[in-house]
Amino acid sequence: MARELVLIIDGSHETQHLLAELVLKPGDYRSLAALDGEEGIRLALQEHPDLIVLGMELLQMNGLEVLQVLRRRNVDIPVIFTSARESAELVVHAFRLGAHDFVIKPFGPQEMQEAIQCVLTATTLREERDQLAHQLAEARQQLQLFETVEAERARLEAVLRGAQEAIVVVDEENAILLCNAASRAALNLGDADLLHQPVGETIPHPALLSMFSQARETGRETRSEVPLDDGRTFNAQLTPIAGVGRVLVMQDITHLKELDRVKSEFVTAVSHDLRTPLTTIQGYIELLPRAGPVTAQQQEFIQHVLQSLETITELVDNLLDSDRLEAGFDLEMGPCDLLQVIEQTIRDFRPRVEKKKQELRWEPPAALPLVQGNRHRLRQVMDNLLNNAMKYTRAGGWIAVSALEDNGHIVVHVADNGIGILPAQQPYIFDKFYRVESEETLRITGTGLGLSIVKTVIEKHNGRVWVESRAGEGSIFSFVLPALKT
Repeated sequence: MARELVLIIDGSHETQHLLAELVLKPGDYRSLAALDGEEGIRLALQEHPDLIVLGMELLQMNGLEVLQVLRRRNVDIPVIFTSARESAELVVHAFRLGAHDFVIKPFGPQEMQEAIQCVLTATTLREERDQLAHQLAEARQQLQLFETVEAERARLEAVLRGAQEAIVVVDEENAILLCNAASRAALNLGDADLLHQPVGETIPHPALLSMFSQARETGRETRSEVPLDDGRTFNAQLTPIAGVGRVLVMQDITHLKELDRVKSEFVTAVSHDLRTPLTTIQGYIELLPRAGPVTAQQQEFIQHVLQSLETITELVDNLLDSDRLEAGFDLEMGPCDLLQVIEQTIRDFRPRVEKKKQELRWEPPAALPLVQGNRHRLRQVMDNLLNNAMKYTRAGGWIAVSALEDNGHIVVHVADNGIGILPAQQPYIFDKFYRVESEETLRITGTGLGLSIVKTVIEKHNGRVWVESRAGEGSIFSFVLPALKT
């Protein structure tokens, strides 16, 4: 029975009554309400609700300002944002500030009940995942006390017995040490004794076998989404553990994928609908000087409008591009010379970098093996990484690109001595719409989609991308791709 506490922050008594009586009460949720933003923030800090339903229209403050305050105070409470205004810019802004869902007013009780259930379920799953990760970390410390693998297996089974996530533990040779009940059910492994059996002979799923093979070759953590035959989708994480082997943890994210699909369809629909009016507006603005003389101030205003249109158009293009990539479109693969892609990108960017009085360093290797990839998308990766390095590096700074072959893989680094990224922000920089916010980035424009596109492209190429950075000293963005075997 649900007894979660939901805080309603909305400037309308009618909306508060609708939510309390027709949405929350039938769902057996507890509720609090506030008409203005300051009271809502106070209740959020004092009562620690499980969920906030936040309206855009408030007394004293608006919903976006409330989100900004909650984010500055590191309040980790899921938020469903509501507004009577259908605006793509408002939706993007709300998600950037940490909203978990967006519902347009007027809404029906069932629609809001479904949104609340989805957000609370997703939050519960994240908490369970974090709790499991904590349990696994403790288990790893305890395993070091045992003298034999058999003793380690017995101790770990006690920790994993009640886990709802599918968990498989293998040794360094990919022979099974542990396989809990949830993993047997998810992968249809039956009740047979799997101890010390090779993974390749017991787990019939190609994507999982590829993860085990890749982790064994690279020694690095591997993540992937794994679709099962019954229609469910699992998030799989394979982590090396020194002295033991590797641990596979799988969480069912089917409902999260469905929520993401609905959001993607909404964003795509809005983006398509924006294209025609944006083109029309731009056309008429460019025709203004032909209709008659314009003053210098009017010309300045026209340029400001055109720049804003360019920013909006870039956002729309990136949204559509991101959607196409996630759907697998425009990703025809073939043998690709990554070294040639990098050198062409360097040539095109050098004039822009020199105009900003920066130094672009590039010492090409004598040769690199080919990769199986899409030349256009790999060029897009290099464009985004170099463009970011240029934007976040001050005049007089440097940007360095390097590439090398390492044990059957190609590793590319794009480094700079720019403003850097705080450790707390680094886990989120590849998320959609996330932008680093500080005094130094206020005047730097961007859509928050460039690095998300980089991550999607690299993962579609069976690669991995990561960042190393220190605030005030610079950043190194790196990605690795498997070399094409000849």
